[in-house]
Amino acid sequence: MKLKTTLLLLSCALAGCSSKAPYPDTQEPNAAKLRFVSTVGGATLNYYDAANCEGLKAGTLNSVLSGKSERRVQMLAPPPLRMKDYLEIKVRPGADVYLQATDLDTPSACSTLTTFKPQPGAEYELSFRMSGNTCTARLDRLDVANGELVRQGVPPGGVLRTCAGSGKLFPKRDAQQPDTVQREQWIRQIVDAATDPKMREKSTPTPVDEQALAERKAKIGFKLPDDYWDAYRQSLVLFHADMAGVKEETLTLYQQSFGERLRTVDDTNLERLAHAAESGTPDKLLDAMKIYMAQQYVRLGVQRALLASDRQLTRAGELDAKYRVCGKFKGCWRPH
Repeated sequence: MKLKTTLLLLSCALAGCSSKAPYPDTQEPNAAKLRFVSTVGGATLNYYDAANCEGLKAGTLNSVLSGKSERRVQMLAPPPLRMKDYLEIKVRPGADVYLQATDLDTPSACSTLTTFKPQPGAEYELSFRMSGNTCTARLDRLDVANGELVRQGVPPGGVLRTCAGSGKLFPKRDAQQPDTVQREQWIRQIVDAATDPKMREKSTPTPVDEQALAERKAKIGFKLPDDYWDAYRQSLVLFHADMAGVKEETLTLYQQSFGERLRTVDDTNLERLAHAAESGTPDKLLDAMKIYMAQQYVRLGVQRALLASDRQLTRAGELDAKYRVCGKFKGCWRPH
């Protein structure tokens, strides 16, 4: 413990610990609530919006220096089982928010960035994990229905373009061009033309596999109450809904990302690209951008699918923990 404390202090001395102002809970009566959970040492949550491009520090978890967080906002949804440290904040609804989670509050830390638009009165949970040198974060919307915790995916939020150039998180773009009605029209033309019709196809949730459900009942080998199986079935329904929504979420992120790249192009070339996209005329720059963005589309889709799968592992793990399935069945799901 003494060595770890010394190393953390040395890290701050060498890299410079965060000087961000503390995040104050919004006082709006219809505020959304957010819980930050992690078992990572020094896990820190920073908050950004259009009015706070430099970021505000919500707090740090699992820190030998500051101890356990006592920040709470009386959320209805319970925290994860056996979670030793977590914090809760109130956020203003209706505006795009960036949440940065990092493993150490230093510039060299591994960090993630999650965007969303909080809904009035809604509750959310951001979970942050490390695997080797890689860190990941997953944002869930939380609801309580019939005494059961329900986790659902959260659509990605918008881009904080007003923050461009405000710091490392929002670097200044080269050849930044002013947003005009004409430029936005050209950008829409290019992005629409570069969006394959298959990307726009709607996905429908697959039905629950009744045979697989029956096989799991037989495999467990002991009787569980109907409430357990009702909740287990509902978790599968939500998982299939999450997976069906991956395509739409990926399309949103793809079009946002493509639009941001196009905003660095000057008027002359942007107009040329728009005409080439609309007429189908070959253009080397446009073709190169399409190839790059197609690769981005695949990468984004894989990320969203992994988040949906990870969320289902958490649902199933929490359910099995609640009904103490792991004490009798080695093939149980464990809280993830």
